[in-house]
Amino acid sequence: MVTFSACMLMNIELTAGRVLSAMATFRMLQDLIFDLPDLLNIIQQAKVSADRIATYLQEEEIHHDAIEYVPRDESEFDIKIQDGKFVWSSRAR
Repeated sequence: MVTFSACMLMNIELTAGRVLSAMATFRMLQDLIFDLPDLLNIIQQAKVSADRIATYLQEEEIHHDAIEYVPRDESEFDIKIQDGKFVWSSRAR
């Protein structure tokens, strides 16, 4: 209504072709405007995810203060591994 009122105030002739073209354009824009909130939500989630990945990738490999080395004779626990096989693989063997 605002568009057509503005056309009338500016003395633009409203022919059937112009009105139908304007209505088709408004219909295409309507779908985009309705999808805008979803798009903004997706952009925000993508930014949060990218920030988390960037923070993770910028971390040090191992924090040196996270590992405590205890001499064998000062530990109260013993761990014994027999026939251990350790591999770096994405699939189990």
